[in-house]
Amino acid sequence: MDPQKLKQIEMYLLLLAGIYCLARVAVTAFRALEHEYRQSYLASQRREMADVFIAVSPERILIVSIVVAILIGGVVFWILQNWILVALILLASLFVPGWIKTRMREKRFEHFEEQFPEALGLLSGSMRAGLALQQSVSKVAQEMDAPISQEFGLLQRELVLGKGAQAYIELSERVPMESVRLFVTSVITCQKMGGNLADMSDRISETIRQNIDLRRELAVMTAEGRFQGMLMCGMPFVVAGLLFLVNPEIMMPLITTTAGHLLIVAVVVLETLGWILIREILKIEE
Repeated sequence: MDPQKLKQIEMYLLLLAGIYCLARVAVTAFRALEHEYRQSYLASQRREMADVFIAVSPERILIVSIVVAILIGGVVFWILQNWILVALILLASLFVPGWIKTRMREKRFEHFEEQFPEALGLLSGSMRAGLALQQSVSKVAQEMDAPISQEFGLLQRELVLGKGAQAYIELSERVPMESVRLFVTSVITCQKMGGNLADMSDRISETIRQNIDLRRELAVMTAEGRFQGMLMCGMPFVVAGLLFLVNPEIMMPLITTTAGHLLIVAVVVLETLGWILIREILKIEE
């Protein structure tokens, strides 16, 4: 064999061996990083969901979201024969678990805040009846419904373990609300410097009730704007549906052409951005 050709073959073999080694190293590094990220992500999601006593694993939410997205994507592709819309639906499904978790947390915190004044009233009444703070916390956990009973039950167990002030601080971290932080600050201050915690609980309870009443009044005042926003965002889809019923031929290009598909995507994106903008305009900071 020609020595020059043999040398070229050796160079090719060395090059292939080098590419193979680099590929193995890259794949190993990627798998390690992907495993570490997945484990840390799932651990943080489990911790956040456990903090709000949501007994659903993040893996199950993710799997259900992907399955639903695949089913919806299959129906869309069967009707419109457009891979772009299917890809957008699958991409949007990645954000669904986070949205579900956020909505569940928000609903739970709203329910907690509605119960909190009553819980503080029960707490102050128990202390006036002669019970200690820890016993009063246990009474709230036994007599109230979830989520107050869950949070105060966990608080009571941590107090039994001897965490003391740290147990109240962890409560304010699990329920990041101004009223809870105010209650925790009052408890820690009374424990360190003295004071009438029952009276403080009553004042905090009255303040929370006033804030809840104020938010309800603001919700009534902004109801018209929210209704107008929903009407404006839903109008294009209602009009499109009516036109499909009255004269389907003029609407068929939206389904049968690429330009129509892109127009549908543009409408959905712009309507979503418009709804987000309307919500931000109507949002009133506390």
